[in-house]
Amino acid sequence: MIKSMQSAALYPALENRELDLGFSVLPSVYSNVINKPLLTEENVVVLSSSSPTAPGTFGEPVRPGDLNAEKELLFQYSQTYIHWRNQWFGYFSSPAIGMGDGPLVEQFYQTPNDLWCVVPMSLALFLQSSCNVSLHRLTSPPPPRTCYMLTHRIPRTGYESCLQLFEESLYEYLRQKEAAGHLQLLI
Repeated sequence: MIKSMQSAALYPALENRELDLGFSVLPSVYSNVINKPLLTEENVVVLSSSSPTAPGTFGEPVRPGDLNAEKELLFQYSQTYIHWRNQWFGYFSSPAIGMGDGPLVEQFYQTPNDLWCVVPMSLALFLQSSCNVSLHRLTSPPPPRTCYMLTHRIPRTGYESCLQLFEESLYEYLRQKEAAGHLQLLI
């Protein structure tokens, strides 16, 4: 079974053996959860566009100071992103809207708008394939986003081979994405 949940619920579910495997972009410390850095991906800016960039391509780089903080669709809430944002726009600047779910960002970009959003490369490429957007690298980007693979310190009996098979398939898929320049594996 596959579930989607917030990181705050994911760690206790793994610790309580309700789940066997999880992925999170927010590291945390739980005594029975192994938190292994899996990959990093750069963050890029997405703009609604009447002339979108072709899949896998980028428009001209954007200087963060040229973006209007009041036109931001705030997707990321990690401390590293918020710190970057505060450096560029100040502690008291407010985004136009905040949403922490990729499918909501996609729905928002289904119609033309004048907002910008900094997202990880995987979401940017997905949006580029499904919405009229242009992707731009930032001249001074926030730190890359890190994704962690989470497992219980002692796997449930009988599941070790299933987890190993899943990990092998996952690594093969991620190596293809890394070869295309979309992410960097940390394993």
